[in-house]
Amino acid sequence: MKALMMKKMRGVTVINLMIAAIVIVFTIAIAVNLVPPYMHNYAIKDALNELAANPDITQMSKTKLRDLFVRKLQVNYITNVSPDALVIVKKEGATYLSMKYEVRVHLIANIDAVILFDEEAKVGESAKS
Repeated sequence: MKALMMKKMRGVTVINLMIAAIVIVFTIAIAVNLVPPYMHNYAIKDALNELAANPDITQMSKTKLRDLFVRKLQVNYITNVSPDALVIVKKEGATYLSMKYEVRVHLIANIDAVILFDEEAKVGESAKS
């Protein structure tokens, strides 16, 4: 009778708690490393849209355009993106500012993540809020 009762009693064991804790810590460690590049990408996208909405953009040289873009990035302390990644593209009768770049993030031990970003803003459209 006692053996039957013991067999029916089940619950969370210490090993189950340790496994759950390890999974949670691993997930948090990865999130802590992956969230900043996405936040920087949001700031880059915002700067790209602001630059594309500038009414004087058509009279600017490429050097002046890149310099203005770099200054917008420096306000947000973004230094890992090269100003040469900013490309002016003409397609479908419109001009676009395009930015393709990658970010490498160290995760754990010898494991890295590579995140590819591809942003584009149409020149002359107002910046999105």
